[in-house]
Amino acid sequence: MFNGSPDRYDWRLLGKKELIVPYNCYAVGMPELSYDTIFTPFHLNPDFVRSEIHRVWVVEGTLKNDASHIYEKRVFYIDEDSWGILMTENYDKQGNLWRVGLSHTRNVYEAKGVMPFADVIHDLKTDQYNAKGFQNHAESPGIFENEIPSAENYTPAALRTKSHR
Repeated sequence: MFNGSPDRYDWRLLGKKELIVPYNCYAVGMPELSYDTIFTPFHLNPDFVRSEIHRVWVVEGTLKNDASHIYEKRVFYIDEDSWGILMTENYDKQGNLWRVGLSHTRNVYEAKGVMPFADVIHDLKTDQYNAKGFQNHAESPGIFENEIPSAENYTPAALRTKSHR
């Protein structure tokens, strides 16, 4: 839900509010759904997406005068519970709302947290959208270990052994 360098923006915390946001989106990830059923011409099939009223923190980024980015202003709606970005508003150089992002989340019990299942970015100028993260037909779903890794897993030496060039 975020791209680019955060140091290009001046950030302001606008406060906390209750909004209707994508949340507990289990149905859209059902393996028996075909992608033809999920993806409709202008948005995901509303029969399979879910939203609810939830508290979010609103953070606004305004592009600094000496920086460049395709978005002049960005607004993030951050989940109060998981601290994940649930929605974004991205504005063009003329100050017009250009792209809207929705992160479809669900509780992943084996990972003990709320995680995004899929992100969808709607381009309001072209009436197109980009959806990523869907794994409805993946041969094996993501595996989460129940045991929390020890601190030794994060030493420079341990990370070197796990990395690939």
